[in-house]
Amino acid sequence: MEFNSIIRFTGSELVNREIILELSNCLHQSEKIEYESFFFTDTVEKSIHSIGMYSEKKIILHEDFITKKYDVYRLPDEKFHEAEMQFGSHGNSCLGRFYCYCNELTLEMLADSKQYPELLVNALDFLIGCSIVAYGNIERGSISFMSHSNGFFTRFRNIEEIREKFEDRYQITQDIVKKSINNGVLKKSKYQSYIPTLDRLERLKEDVYLKIKENKLIFPNNNGQGGSSDLLYRSKFHSAIKDNSDFLHYMNENKQFLTSRVYTIFSYLVIKKLGVKNVDRYLLAYLMYRGVEDLYGIDAISLINNFSLAQEGSN
Repeated sequence: MEFNSIIRFTGSELVNREIILELSNCLHQSEKIEYESFFFTDTVEKSIHSIGMYSEKKIILHEDFITKKYDVYRLPDEKFHEAEMQFGSHGNSCLGRFYCYCNELTLEMLADSKQYPELLVNALDFLIGCSIVAYGNIERGSISFMSHSNGFFTRFRNIEEIREKFEDRYQITQDIVKKSINNGVLKKSKYQSYIPTLDRLERLKEDVYLKIKENKLIFPNNNGQGGSSDLLYRSKFHSAIKDNSDFLHYMNENKQFLTSRVYTIFSYLVIKKLGVKNVDRYLLAYLMYRGVEDLYGIDAISLINNFSLAQEGSN
């Protein structure tokens, strides 16, 4: 399955919500939008943001809209290849379908996010829902988010200073965070497309799993291009992983777990194209895992220390 660009335009702002929403409404002559037939992307090069619309089939776009309203241009032969460098060519179709399946929900969220803080709350809700689909429950999902936020801290000389800043944000927002987690577990949302979106992602997960199992989709850490582990081991969490060979093997070899990790990356890419800043993606990961710790009394490092392949099994 290939997705080709039908239109592209550039701008200096992260994501222009109004343009994306108006484009999506103009993509079809009929009143009903076929949400799963297209998706949008946001790429950055030299601080210039480029918005692209991709489709797997021909979509009618009003010429008047193109020529009179915005400075846009067509790239009809440009193929979607955002996932290829990380996951191989099959990654493009998987990520493209992931974007398509999230399309209706993400457009609803964009329309509803008048201010950036509202977008962050919506993005948190989305990440929580995706993590439950990816890992089966919120507890397992929180381990992944703890990994990413703690990995982010190791980039700084004073880890504890950065962690304290994130913790301050959690103390301020914890009621909102816990409400989002509880709603995610109960599958409650103000958006009508929320449950259908998660159901579609659940079905897609099986295909991603099969592609990983057949070595058609390559996970980044397994292709010889992973990042430096020396920095990560400044984190107590990642040191615990290093010290437990069972978990280290599991996270890098178990196909189901690799599928879950791919889904986490895909969900990050979704909130990126919604306009969530990179540092705030790590903040959301921190808020989510801290909320789960408080709500469920979970100590992720203890879970890693006590993990064994004999108890988990293999797949």
